[in-house]
Amino acid sequence: MNNKHLPRIFLLWLAFMMDSVLSFFLPFDFTKSSPMLISCMGLMMFTLINNELKDEEYLPYAVIAGGYYSILYADSLFIYILIYCVIAYFGRKYMKYSSYSFIESYIFIFSTIIFQEVVIYIMMIISQVTKLGVLKYLTLRLLPTLVLNSILFVFVFYGYKWISRKFQEKSV
Repeated sequence: MNNKHLPRIFLLWLAFMMDSVLSFFLPFDFTKSSPMLISCMGLMMFTLINNELKDEEYLPYAVIAGGYYSILYADSLFIYILIYCVIAYFGRKYMKYSSYSFIESYIFIFSTIIFQEVVIYIMMIISQVTKLGVLKYLTLRLLPTLVLNSILFVFVFYGYKWISRKFQEKSV
C-alpha cells in the first residue's frame, strides 16, 4: 500500500475509534427493555471512502474494515466481512450514477445501516441470541440507532469532505 492510502486508513480507523468512545457514553440495555443506540460512524466513513477507491481497491478495504470491526467489536468473524463486501459492491454500483451530494449520500448510507442492522437481527434470531420481536426491535434498536446516526452523519460527511479536500490539496 502506498502513501495515498494512509489518509483513508487513518480516517477509517478514527471513525471506528469514535464508535468505541461513543459506545461508553450511549445507553445499551442488556435486558433489551429500553432503547439501544448503536453508533455506525465506521460504517459511514467506509461507505464514503469506498466511493473514491479504484475498482481493484474496494474489496480489500471491505475485508479489512469488516475484519477489523469483527475482531474488535463483534462475536462473529465472517458476517461483518460479508456485510462490508456487499455494501462496498452495491455502493460502487449506486454511487457511480450519483452526484455524491449530501442527500444522496445520506440515503445510501442509511440504507446500508438498515441493511447491516437487519442482517445482524436475522443472524441473532437464527442463532437464538435474541428473542426480540420485530416491532420491539424496530422501536428499541433500529429507530433509535437511525436517529443517532442521522446526527452523526452530518459530522462524518462534512468532516470527511473537509479532510479529503485538505489531503488532495497537499498531494497537488
